[in-house]
Amino acid sequence: GGFWSGIYGYSALISRGIFMFASAVSIPLLPRISKTKDLNILKEGIIQNTLFSAIFVIGCLFFPEIPLIAFFNTANPEGVLCLRILAISSLFMSYYTLISSALQGLGYAKISFYIIFFGVVLNLVLNIVLVKAYGIVGGSLATLITSITVFLIGLFAILKIKPKVAKTQTS
Repeated sequence: GGFWSGIYGYSALISRGIFMFASAVSIPLLPRISKTKDLNILKEGIIQNTLFSAIFVIGCLFFPEIPLIAFFNTANPEGVLCLRILAISSLFMSYYTLISSALQGLGYAKISFYIIFFGVVLNLVLNIVLVKAYGIVGGSLATLITSITVFLIGLFAILKIKPKVAKTQTS
């Protein structure tokens, strides 16, 4: 009900803080990759994102009660576990945000769309199954599984496209 939606919502809101870092890195990434077709820019973006995000993710993993109490005056055990899971999930989705920007900059926006569409469908199915079984923690697990899957598919797409990009740079 409403109580559990609120507890999950608090954790989800805090975990989205990591997207601030990914957005700050991905906004200049798209035009640079579009102009140069250099995938080393993506590598630099992922390193920067990891460095900035690590502090946030580590904080949420080891001290999740602090932001929950500071912002929402609650540290429900399920909310704490959800925040830990969603912090990891946010890291993978932030990586996908960077990969998506690279795909778009390289002219493969449709691939980026198909990957995220698949992620929405996967998350919906997993939520139906896992929320029923595990409540709000199941919702967090569904998001984590989806985030890792979307990231891996995006990474696979970039690795498949990389040789094509290298050919166009040398010719």
